[in-house]
Amino acid sequence: MKVKQICMMVLLWLGVIPAVQAQTFDKLWKEVEQAEKKSLPKKVIKLTDEIYQKGEKEKNSPQMLKAYTCRMKYREILNPDSLYAGLKGLEQWVKQTDQPMDRAILHSLIAGIYANYAANNQWQLRQRTEIVGQMPSADIREWTANMFVEKVRTNVKEALADSVLLLKTSSRDYIPFVELGKTSEYYHHDFYHLLASRGIDALLQVEKLSGGYAETNAVNPVKQDIIAIYENMLSAYKAAGLKEGYVLTALNYMEWRRGAERYIRPLQAKGAASILTDDTYLKALNTLKSKYASEPICAEVYLAQARYAIEKQQQVNALQLCDEAIRLYPEYDRINALKNLREEILAPYLNVYAADQAFPNEEIELRASHKNLDGFTVRIYQAKKLIKEQHYSVIRPEDYRTQDTVFTFKAPELGAYIMRIIPDIRAKRDSESKFDVTRFKVLTCRLPEKQYQVVTLDGQTGHPISNAKVTMYSNDEKVLQEFTTDKDGKVVFPWKSEYRYLKASKGMDTAMPKQGIYAGSYGYYGDEDKVAENMTLLTDRSLYRPGQTVYVKGIAYSQKSDTANVLPNKEYTVTLLDANNQEVGQKSVRTNEFGSFATDFALPSACLNGMFSLKAGRGRTSIRVEDYKRPTFDITFEKQQGSYKLGDEVQVKGKIESYSGVLLQDLPVKYKVMRSTYSLWRFAESVQIASGEVTANENGEFTIPVRLQESDSYKNDDKVYYRYSIEAIVTNVAGETQSSTDVISAGNRSLVLQVELHDKTCKDKPFDTMFNVQNLNGHPVEVKGNYYLYPAKDQDFKQLEEKPVLTGTFTSNEEITLDWKNLPSGPYMLKASVKDNQGKEVTADTNTILFSIEDKRPPVETTVWFYGENMEFDATHPAVFCFGTSKKDAYVMMNVFSGDKLLESKTLNLSDTIVRFEYPYQESYGDGVFVNFCMVRDGQVYQEHARLTRRVPDKTLTMKWEVFRDKLRPGQKEEWKLTIKTPQGQAANAEMLATMYDASLDKIWNRQQNFQVFYSQIVPYSNWMSGYSGNNSFNYWWNTKSLKVPGLAYDRFVMQPGYGVGIALEGKLAGVMVRGYGSTRKTTLTGSVSAMDVSAPKMKSAMAADAVNNVESQSELVSMEEKADESSDGETLPEAPADLRTNLAETAFFYPQLRTNEQGEISFSFTMPESLTRWNFRGYSHTKGMLMGTLDGEATTSKEFMLTPNLPRFVRVGDKTSLTASISNMTGKPQAGTVTLILFDPMTEKVISTQKQKFSLVAGKTMGVSFQFTVSDKYEILGCRMIADSGTFSDGEQQLLPVLSNKEHLVETLPMPVRGEETRTFSLARLFNQQSKTATDRKLTVEFTGNPAWYAIQALPSLSLPTSNNAISWATAYYANTLASFIMNSQPKIKAVFESWKLQGGTKETFLSNLQKNQEVKNIILSESPWVLEAQTEEQQKERIATLFDLNNIRSNNIAALTRLQELQNANGAWSWYKGMTGSRYVTAYIAELNARLAMLTGEKLTGTALSLQQNAFTYLHQSALDEYKEILKAQKEGVKFTGVSGSILQYLYLIAISGEQVPAANKAAYTYYLSKVGELLTSPSMDTKAIAAIVLDKAGRKKEAQEFVASLKEFLTKTDEQGMFFAFNENPYTWGGMQMQAYVDVMEALEAIGGNSDTVEEMKLWLLKQKQTQQWNSPVATADAVFALLMKGANLLDNQGDVRIVIANEVLETVAPSKTTVPGLGYIKRSFTQKSVVDARKIEVEKRNPGIAWGAVYAEFESPINDVKQQGGELNVEKQLYVERMVNNAPQLQPITAKTVLKVGDKVVSRLSIRVDRSMDFVQLKDQRGACFEPIGSISGYRWNNGLGYYVDVKDASTNFFFDHLGKGVYVLEYSYRVSRAGIYETGLATMQCAYAPEYASHSASITVDIKE
Repeated sequence: MKVKQICMMVLLWLGVIPAVQAQTFDKLWKEVEQAEKKSLPKKVIKLTDEIYQKGEKEKNSPQMLKAYTCRMKYREILNPDSLYAGLKGLEQWVKQTDQPMDRAILHSLIAGIYANYAANNQWQLRQRTEIVGQMPSADIREWTANMFVEKVRTNVKEALADSVLLLKTSSRDYIPFVELGKTSEYYHHDFYHLLASRGIDALLQVEKLSGGYAETNAVNPVKQDIIAIYENMLSAYKAAGLKEGYVLTALNYMEWRRGAERYIRPLQAKGAASILTDDTYLKALNTLKSKYASEPICAEVYLAQARYAIEKQQQVNALQLCDEAIRLYPEYDRINALKNLREEILAPYLNVYAADQAFPNEEIELRASHKNLDGFTVRIYQAKKLIKEQHYSVIRPEDYRTQDTVFTFKAPELGAYIMRIIPDIRAKRDSESKFDVTRFKVLTCRLPEKQYQVVTLDGQTGHPISNAKVTMYSNDEKVLQEFTTDKDGKVVFPWKSEYRYLKASKGMDTAMPKQGIYAGSYGYYGDEDKVAENMTLLTDRSLYRPGQTVYVKGIAYSQKSDTANVLPNKEYTVTLLDANNQEVGQKSVRTNEFGSFATDFALPSACLNGMFSLKAGRGRTSIRVEDYKRPTFDITFEKQQGSYKLGDEVQVKGKIESYSGVLLQDLPVKYKVMRSTYSLWRFAESVQIASGEVTANENGEFTIPVRLQESDSYKNDDKVYYRYSIEAIVTNVAGETQSSTDVISAGNRSLVLQVELHDKTCKDKPFDTMFNVQNLNGHPVEVKGNYYLYPAKDQDFKQLEEKPVLTGTFTSNEEITLDWKNLPSGPYMLKASVKDNQGKEVTADTNTILFSIEDKRPPVETTVWFYGENMEFDATHPAVFCFGTSKKDAYVMMNVFSGDKLLESKTLNLSDTIVRFEYPYQESYGDGVFVNFCMVRDGQVYQEHARLTRRVPDKTLTMKWEVFRDKLRPGQKEEWKLTIKTPQGQAANAEMLATMYDASLDKIWNRQQNFQVFYSQIVPYSNWMSGYSGNNSFNYWWNTKSLKVPGLAYDRFVMQPGYGVGIALEGKLAGVMVRGYGSTRKTTLTGSVSAMDVSAPKMKSAMAADAVNNVESQSELVSMEEKADESSDGETLPEAPADLRTNLAETAFFYPQLRTNEQGEISFSFTMPESLTRWNFRGYSHTKGMLMGTLDGEATTSKEFMLTPNLPRFVRVGDKTSLTASISNMTGKPQAGTVTLILFDPMTEKVISTQKQKFSLVAGKTMGVSFQFTVSDKYEILGCRMIADSGTFSDGEQQLLPVLSNKEHLVETLPMPVRGEETRTFSLARLFNQQSKTATDRKLTVEFTGNPAWYAIQALPSLSLPTSNNAISWATAYYANTLASFIMNSQPKIKAVFESWKLQGGTKETFLSNLQKNQEVKNIILSESPWVLEAQTEEQQKERIATLFDLNNIRSNNIAALTRLQELQNANGAWSWYKGMTGSRYVTAYIAELNARLAMLTGEKLTGTALSLQQNAFTYLHQSALDEYKEILKAQKEGVKFTGVSGSILQYLYLIAISGEQVPAANKAAYTYYLSKVGELLTSPSMDTKAIAAIVLDKAGRKKEAQEFVASLKEFLTKTDEQGMFFAFNENPYTWGGMQMQAYVDVMEALEAIGGNSDTVEEMKLWLLKQKQTQQWNSPVATADAVFALLMKGANLLDNQGDVRIVIANEVLETVAPSKTTVPGLGYIKRSFTQKSVVDARKIEVEKRNPGIAWGAVYAEFESPINDVKQQGGELNVEKQLYVERMVNNAPQLQPITAKTVLKVGDKVVSRLSIRVDRSMDFVQLKDQRGACFEPIGSISGYRWNNGLGYYVDVKDASTNFFFDHLGKGVYVLEYSYRVSRAGIYETGLATMQCAYAPEYASHSASITVDIKE
């Protein structure tokens, strides 16, 4: 017995038995490898699972680890979401294992996965605010950056915790999970090095995410971790005496430190490691080198030093280092790296630039760049014969760096040549280019009436070449026409669009290369006699609340050239359009004698908020409709005076003032400073650099200190400037919060100095100029300065004379007159200099050329001289300009155009002279004249043009106040008066619109109204176009021998899961920062406020005011409640005191048609509304001749003693709320008295409760008062009257408060999918708030569709003919219509069903869009969503389907499409996208494929036009495939390896396969080659590629290979019971419209074609149909293909009757029973129940009695108290959490709001919505209610775009609504913010979410209660 045991022991010890086991492991891994080669992921998963189980049994960790990570990788390929499960598994394993070594490895793996995930999604993570103080969510897709950083740091720490164990464990023990690397021998293959390196990699990936440290000089903890790991490694390897290991680690460490700290200035945090700057990096390398000089590994240090030297451009130094290392360590195994570096330094280099065209015997430049070379030879050949040769010697640069040298070369005589350049050291091949010698310079110009002019000139002299032959060519270089030029070298002919190139020749001169020409256009787009009718629309303001009235004035006028006149007595229709562009109002109007009309519209009280527009005639204006709340105060900043620069501390001053003019004192001002960096004027980065709090003084003023610190990354970079934005946030005593932002720009300069001086200055008379000085904010700064005028020695202003000829002083920003008439003409430089407040000099200089009109020749040497003295002319002022040249014997062409005529064309012969031109104005010139001068000299074209325009008279009316008061009292009657004068100063006969609105609205939305007539002066434009002649570049490659260098290969894990599968946190909605007050509607939904209609009869409920003693003051309380309830009449509301303000209108007046009297005066009177605020007056006047003027004014309504309430937008039943107000005492004396709050029922005017509070207030101060009460459910609306009375003074306001119910009307849904011939029972336990007792008013609706395949039919496209003329659109329409029509007519049943639908009069269910159905169970109705248009489009598309039965119509459309395609096909068979573009292989193959598929799917062969088009296309495609084959053969000769075939070739093979096209003989070899390579595509990641390859192989008879592809495809499919089979990893690449559906259908076709896969195909059809449930299909080709795949293959889905029987409680519903609700075909049924037996049922049974899937849903509608509602969701899920934002270390952090959180008024609260979608859905709407204590930040509705996701935000009073056009599968995080505005206890409301397209998918969150302290 003993012996046996001992033997066993020995065997074990010798390791014999494990070898037997390992054998089987190896075998299994071999099988895995085979499966990978065959691309069979499920098989790999199955095998690795076996290996894992086996490893677990045998306690073999390495095998388990390798199997687990491999399995995880493959699961992730099939379904990216499996990453999360795999990660959880590893975290479980690490908790359970008792092996310390396994634990370390697992921690390292986990750290790697998290780090990689965070790095892949860093962009999204950066958009999220960090959350602290909360356990991270179970789903990492909701995490914030700091959670990932912490996770990676802890796992890395854990992995390295037991360093002793790691140092002594060898990675050999963990083969096969670890792959050994040779370099790790230096570390004895210990595990410590492996895990430490992995730890550093993981930390580096998240280092960027631990933000906010660079600026605050705090030490980034991730960086500290990395340093600690490196330092521990170094000390460990030093102690162990592993010298090589030590050196390599030290090199890595130093390289990292240098990179990490390159940008960090030496401003060190205390106790941090010393900084590694460049010289310290070198020092460290030298120390390392000297210490380990005896070790061969030291060569690596040399290598680092040599590379560093090259980086610093010290090649000589690098060469020495290489030589020394090669001498010292010849045996080191990587010494070749140094030898290669040495070769690179010594390698020759040459690049030469030379012109590609020259004149005979011209000296041309050769620009050579060279190193390590002695010279090169230029050779010129003509027809292979050497004509000329010249050698150039270059000087070798000593420092081995490239150097530039310029040589000249003399061109030969006329002719076409080849220039070849040969370096002295022969390169692989010499470089050569075409070189043409010709005299010609040909210019072209477009003339009026589609004429074209060509002129042939001598390029050197610019003189004409007469009798030259001009040849015109087409796109493919065919000769189209020849012309001969006249004696002036000109020829004129009609332009044809086929002309693409031209060429001129004469006698021997034939070498001009073809010149590309384009039409250009003669630039005249006007018609001077055209009369345009226009309209200007004006409104009383630009922002309204729903339900308010918009006042409009319109002015109609006609315009001809530069005169305009009103259109009196004309009829117009004015239309109001909402945010969906739907008409919501219409009025007919007639204009008066001043061409104007006025009208008004009431805005709808429930609507989608956003931009509305008004239209009349050709006029359109937009207004904004929002649920805003008016601000009562504002924060303004002072302009930044004086100069400042980076590094300074500036004081930003601001003040807080109410709109009624009261300065708000002693309030705390919170601020934060953001710095945005702009590099080269482009935005680079934005970071927060400071935050804090200051207090306003007794004048409401505050000062924020801002240090203008620069960014470390851009230190000392002159091209960088910064913008610092300072946001100040203030909460007033009544709890209202406002914020404002000021921006300061700063750079390295403190002042900007600019001199106003033209580049040509006429010295004949004195002129005015100005020296502008501003700080970087653009604010003028006053300083004194000096200027100096220097003569320049040449016209380039490169050199100046020593002494200035003039000096002087100036004051900045003031006009100064200069008189320079005594100076000689010529070039001058004006220099100016000023000093900033630190005494630093700022200079500026400008160049100008002084001249006199008397000058006979240009004052400087110049080819063209042009000066426009007067360019605007009329009858009394002629146009004057000068043109001249310094050149001798110049030939100048001058063309003069006006309108669409060439007035004159002449030539000037000038020699160093100036010509003056004078053009008096003539009527026939119309708007003006265009003059073009052109001359050619030495190959250059010089042009000048003069645009002479007619002077337009001044058309501005001057408006001036005669009587205007800017301080008014609320309710005051007032009369104002003004006068209007014409530009000539006469009294104007004018009409005026006077309007005045509340200025506080401009803080929310401000839009200037457009009030001007635009007179466009249409002057033609013409210029000469010349061909482009460029340079040739000569480049060389030498055979440098590159020696092989083994890489540094370290031990590594075989696999790191979580890489490369491109998992993304699907588009996160980065901080929505929804700016919005939003808008709400009142339907059956609670949680919304509609415009108050006080006369509504059903005001039944009331509100109990809890009499709460107010802390601030003694409160006397008179409670009326008990009495009010007992006595029937109760106390009536007391008479309103005189000082009670109730008229709070926002438009004070709108007088649209005031007229002037004889004297041009207008006076008008009005009564002010009673709001305490500032008002903007706007006056717009016009005359009958459209002279126009505007006048603005500002007035304030205020009192000495004011009470300003801050009421909530609504109150909610059950909330304990507070109503606050501020009282301001401006009387100059202390005031004391009582504030009274009366709540009353506005219907009966009965008092509900009265509360009183005493107050006393010193002069000049403002205080707050607050009343609290609990809201009861007796009233739906409350009157609220607040009055402060001190005996002498009193003030008060009365407003209405909407009361929202605390009961929520909810719809909960349960989707019910069933398969064919199956019975399923669904539990209803989740519905009715999990069958809660408090769910009342229950209603249950069952909706079911027995055969949803009909929905697919309803999606069939019937495209109208395209409007844009491109080949793809026409081919698409042709394909979609033909295929759709084929499907519709393929089964008589379809037609029968459609007929029956029509007979029902297309009942509401039949043709409606899904967006229009089921309104009653949706959380937001269609008319208030942004999708009205989409719904109408889908409805029209469904109605149009019937046209598919009309075969004649289809036929005629197809003929049209084919004719158009024929026109677009080029001669070679290629199609171009648009006409005139070059043929495209992509477009041709796409169209040919559509045609071939049509023939294949419909089984009808192509005939006639279609056939000939297809044959031409094939000719082209065969040729392209052949060309590509030739390219491949050529590349293979050079040793290039190819696997598989390109996409275009695969498409070509597919075309041949499905069309049965014969391969032409010439292509046989190519075809055979391509076919042989298709099999190599088996491992392609694209399913589409695999499917097409399978069809190609199958059709070519390679059945076995085709089967392998099919086997692989089937292994990539995922199957679920509800959705059938699909590719889980393909969820969201392009969404439906594009590739995904196409790929999916291709796979179905492949499975079908190869046969034997009918079950799989049926399962795939199920998924396709399920897609239709939640998505609108709008890509025509993909839709037609999908419907074809659904209906025309395998089992016919339309055959089944859709027979479904549903049983709930005692009710039975059947879809085939001919009941009223059924839609034939669909088997659609819908019934609602309220009887108790049904609504209390706990289950519902659905039986589908025949094949095919069906779907439906149960909708549970009920009322429930908000605080009882529990979160509910499924396929669609939303959760809501509230956080409060706190500033920590200058970075915002979110802290979760819990029962313990103390919230205060003014706090910023963030609502964070987590949205989860388990499939793609279109049209998803989300409504997030808010508590009555919250005020949304910003209130602007509209489209937002975040992280690749677009959505519409609609901000309502009680909620914010989000509308997503499309949500792909995934997790989304939405954040947006509110401010806390009042104390009390509040219910914050639910978030409800629903797919409007498939309302059976819905979800809602729970509500949270918040408690806010005073």
